[in-house]
Amino acid sequence: MLEALAQTDTPALDSEFVRESTYFPQLCLVQVATAELVACVDCLADIDTADLFAQLTAPAKAWLVHSARQDLEAVWVESQRLPARIIDTQLPAALL
Repeated sequence: MLEALAQTDTPALDSEFVRESTYFPQLCLVQVATAELVACVDCLADIDTADLFAQLTAPAKAWLVHSARQDLEAVWVESQRLPARIIDTQLPAALL
């Protein structure tokens, strides 16, 4: 998955998180897609996600997301990283 992410400048991303009984969102799942790959990462599993978030937040990357605000918050709480650029499809969808 990291190799496929390294080959794209615009990964599509969505996240699932829990905000019940907590002030901050707990990131549960990250869904990532490129032209060649669709993958889900279970953030509740006992895995190190540091390389994933380092790859996703590389300066050349622009995330393709829909309604990014809560996804960005959940990713920040989990990794203390944010993307350099985002393409949020919610904004142009509202104009249509």
